[in-house]
This record gives sequence, C-alpha cells and structure tokens, in this order.
Amino acid sequence: MHWFRLARYISVAILALCLNGITYAEQPAWPQFRGPGGLGIAPDDQVYPAELDTSRNLLWKTKVSKGHSSPCIWGNSIFITGCSGNVLEAICIDRGDGKIKWRQTVEPKEMEKIHSMNSYASPTPVCDGNHV
Repeated sequence: MHWFRLARYISVAILALCLNGITYAEQPAWPQFRGPGGLGIAPDDQVYPAELDTSRNLLWKTKVSKGHSSPCIWGNSIFITGCSGNVLEAICIDRGDGKIKWRQTVEPKEMEKIHSMNSYASPTPVCDGNHV
C-alpha cells in the first residue's frame, strides 16, 4: 500500500472519530482546507482520541480512490477528491457509516503533468452547505 493511500485512510478515519461525538443537529462543518477560517484549529470542547488503534477507535473504513486532498465536512457528509487512472472524482461519504453517498466523475481529454510525489486529486473540496 502506498503511503499516501494509508495517510488518506487515516485522515478520513480521524475526522470521523473526532466528529463522532457531535450530534448531527449541530451541523459540524470543516468546510475547506484547514477548516473554518483556514486556521486548522479543531473545536476545544470536543474529546479526541489520544491514540490511533483500529481495534478500539475505528468507526468505519471505506475504500476510496487515491488522492491527496484534505477532507471537507458539512453535517453528515465528508467530501474528498480522488483519481483512478484518467478519471477524476469528487466523493461524498456518509459520516455516520462510511458508505459512499455519491461520486461525481470527469475524464479530461488530457491529464496535465504533475510531480511524482503529487496526485491529480490534490485539490481539497470546499462546501457552503449547498454546493461542493
């Protein structure tokens, strides 16, 4: 498994764990890269796991296409970008059970050049509650 795929699984799992204690009525939002206001600061009033242990702290695990985007969260939805071959996609994952709600794909005529350590799915999605 490539390191970026493992990092992606861990990123999505951590966000799911961190936001699990928040009720859906509170509509948690991490609407862009580095969260609200771009500050990268999580709410102080939440309890976060002190260690990553899949036997105790893992709520769900979902296979997604590879990419380097940070997850974006709005309410019960986690949005990420992915790439499989020449297909770019935006993916919406249910925060509660990890099931994929939808995928929006596009296949460009030509893929632009990227650095070998980068991914075509590097852009982090943003959300305003109505649009991604």
